[in-house]
Amino acid sequence: MQTTTLSFHNIHDHGALFTNVLRARRESFIVQRKWDLPEVDGMEFDQYDTPQSRWIAVHDGGEVLAGIRLTPTIARCGIYSYMIRDAQLGLLETIPPTLLFGQAPVSPEVWETSRVFIAQTCPPISAASSSAI
Repeated sequence: MQTTTLSFHNIHDHGALFTNVLRARRESFIVQRKWDLPEVDGMEFDQYDTPQSRWIAVHDGGEVLAGIRLTPTIARCGIYSYMIRDAQLGLLETIPPTLLFGQAPVSPEVWETSRVFIAQTCPPISAASSSAI
C-alpha cells in the first residue's frame, strides 16, 4: 500500500491513478451514498477539481483504497473559490450558508479538505498493525 500526492504538475507521472481516484469517488459518493453529484465516464468530479487542488490517493497497485482532495483557501476558478466558502457565500444550493460560525478563512496557510473517502474494499486495520502506526 502506498500514498501518492497528485497535482496537475505530476499527474502525467502516475498513469491512470488520477482517473482511478475519480472513479473511486464516484463509487463512494454516487453509488454507495446516493449523492446527486456530477459524473462523466464513470468518474465524479466538480468545479473544485482545478489545477490549484491536490489529491492524495492511498492505493495498492491500481486499486484506490482511499482519497482526499485538498484545495487552498486562496483558490479562485471563475466565480468559485473553495466549497465551504462558496456555500457561505450562497453559491451552492445544497450546502447551507450557515455551515460555519465565523467567516470562512482565506489564507495561503489554510487548505480545505473535501471528497474524503475510504473504499469499501479497503482492508481494516488490525490491532497488531495499528500499533505500528
